[in-house]
Amino acid sequence: MESKYSRPEQTIVQIDNPNYNPRMKMKQPIPALTLLSLLALASSCLAQDVIVYPGGSGNWSSTVPNQPWTNGTIPAATNGVWIMDPSINITVDTATNVYIGFLEGQGAVTMAANSTLILLGDSAGAQLTSYLDTFDATASNNTVILEGNIAHASTVNYYNLVMSNTTGNASGFYTGPYDGLPGSGFNIANDCIMYGSNLVQQSSPDPGSGDPETDITIGHNLIIGTNSIWDPSGSSLTVMGDTFVYGMLEDLNGALGTNTFMGNITIYPGSRYLNIRQYVPGWYVSDVTQWELWGNLTNYGTIFGHGGGCINLFGTNIIAGNPFTLPGMFFNGTTTIETTLTLSNASPVLLGTLQFDLANPGELIVQGVKTNILFWVSGNLNVLNSGPAPASGTVYHLLSAYQYTNNFASVSLPTLPNGLSWVNNLTNNGTISVTGTIIPTGSPTLKLNQSGSTLTLSWDSTTYPGFKVQAQTNSAGLGSTWYATGSTTTSPFVTTINPSGSSVFFRLSNK
Repeated sequence: MESKYSRPEQTIVQIDNPNYNPRMKMKQPIPALTLLSLLALASSCLAQDVIVYPGGSGNWSSTVPNQPWTNGTIPAATNGVWIMDPSINITVDTATNVYIGFLEGQGAVTMAANSTLILLGDSAGAQLTSYLDTFDATASNNTVILEGNIAHASTVNYYNLVMSNTTGNASGFYTGPYDGLPGSGFNIANDCIMYGSNLVQQSSPDPGSGDPETDITIGHNLIIGTNSIWDPSGSSLTVMGDTFVYGMLEDLNGALGTNTFMGNITIYPGSRYLNIRQYVPGWYVSDVTQWELWGNLTNYGTIFGHGGGCINLFGTNIIAGNPFTLPGMFFNGTTTIETTLTLSNASPVLLGTLQFDLANPGELIVQGVKTNILFWVSGNLNVLNSGPAPASGTVYHLLSAYQYTNNFASVSLPTLPNGLSWVNNLTNNGTISVTGTIIPTGSPTLKLNQSGSTLTLSWDSTTYPGFKVQAQTNSAGLGSTWYATGSTTTSPFVTTINPSGSSVFFRLSNK
């Protein structure tokens, strides 16, 4: 795969060193990340091609001559920095947020812990290139913000990385072989954030080149902002935290690589940059079987796919939000469906446990396979109930398929109140339903009302059916022998008593 991105030749205004003849070469791409609270730091101005040449090593904020700046003047946001001496190492310290146009040269730049570097780009969009010998951005809690064209950034390891690209034009970051240079993968220890018009495209190395895979690992969260796209393409993407998609997540070269998401994925309504992809924003599950998700999947926007595109679910997860359709799905762990999931091209592969919660029931619809198989492999079905007890006559549509002849290895249904029972029609029409009448636990309270010789006894015979009034007369106190009074099982029961006679005892009994 060849890169679609190229950099025009830049015009250099040479100062401080009239004998210097800079090398005019193409620059290589970079990735993206950082904390949302840092977005306000990004400047909208574009750096000019006015280059500062440091005279030595030191902290970026130092005003001591040649430590590192030749005259002790810290470069402005309208400058670029070109390090001519490979022995020079400049540390971006925490004294200030550093704004600069671009970094190039033979030396090294090191990010200190908790420091922030905002690269604005030069007039050609360049920011941070492979021609800078060393750029170390791995220190704890440091953040690099790439505000210009991300296509010319270096592939190095980061702690936090943000790609903002507020120039208004689509900016692409390509990790594959570029302008004769090998591709490179990298790690982002914490967060990666994209906003503005950005496209990150990972790519496999050229066949036989011996170049490494351009795999990317993000140690915490990935945020794909509105108008931004992440395409793992032929390499592997691993996100250890959560993924939030406001733009687009896709893989246009599904024959290679594995895309693994260890946390949750949430899809939001968003938008895309119209000139770089034809699809609507959201998660485009292309003709790939290498999407792996270990967390929850919540869809507030759009999830779609084609061909054999499917998601492999591992661990324990919940599918919720707006209904969506995919060609297929692999259930390898324990998955609770709380929305309508439609599989358009294949029966689901169930190797683990499929769950439904009666308090928020979803439905699995298999519409693309007109065979007698609902699941390719029979796993377990577990129905939970986190809400109130269901009423008699309630029907739950859990599955929908052409035919239902493939049974689950096991089916577990929630306990119902005494008197209710399940009707399991899963292998007939994909439903379960409740039948019967609730038999309450406990016993009713007997209440009395006396008016002269008339005694009225009442109780809740609707909630507690089957109880009758019994009595006994015993001047020596309550005994063990009870007799029928002629009471029915319907309240109230009215009888005549002699207030001046012996004691009479009454009770309710359902025996």
